[in-house]
Amino acid sequence: MNILNKLTLNYLKLNKKRTIVTIIGIILSGAMITAVATLAVSFKTFMLNVEIQSSGAWEAIFKNVKTQDIETITKDKNFEKTMLMVPVGMAKNTYTENKYIYIKEYDKLALENMKIKLTKGRLPENSNEIVLSITFFDGSQTEPKIGDTIKLDIGKRISEGFELIGDKYEENEEFIKSGEKTYTICGIIR
Repeated sequence: MNILNKLTLNYLKLNKKRTIVTIIGIILSGAMITAVATLAVSFKTFMLNVEIQSSGAWEAIFKNVKTQDIETITKDKNFEKTMLMVPVGMAKNTYTENKYIYIKEYDKLALENMKIKLTKGRLPENSNEIVLSITFFDGSQTEPKIGDTIKLDIGKRISEGFELIGDKYEENEEFIKSGEKTYTICGIIR
């Protein structure tokens, strides 16, 4: 045994209270470091789960992608999954007090991962079916029911040269109709 080990053992034997306090301090320090690291990882996981619950399980979004580029993105090895969402456009709402609704088409994988909460009915199975937000329904006599067929004028809302997406009406806006689409209501979402 070398001299440093002998000195250390003698010091520990002579100062038993200090030795016990030092050992307890080391144990508490290790426990606190572990607790802080565990708390940080738990908080990160919690925040990730909150974000997934509120807006869906996606990490990146590409806007205005050309049709020929979709296959390139889908086959890219850096992406585990790809989900498609196509904005159809704004539609005039003649059924309730909200003047417009924004229509988007989702593929099956996007419907599963975008955390769309179905309150009644079922999710669409083809492009002629639609689910409407619960905010679309205001209890009026003219509001459609699940199973009803609705015909919507689809187009763009323009105000001062900019396209509007929200449902709030602006005084100087203009609706430019680009077509009509008939949908069967199959569900209500939140």
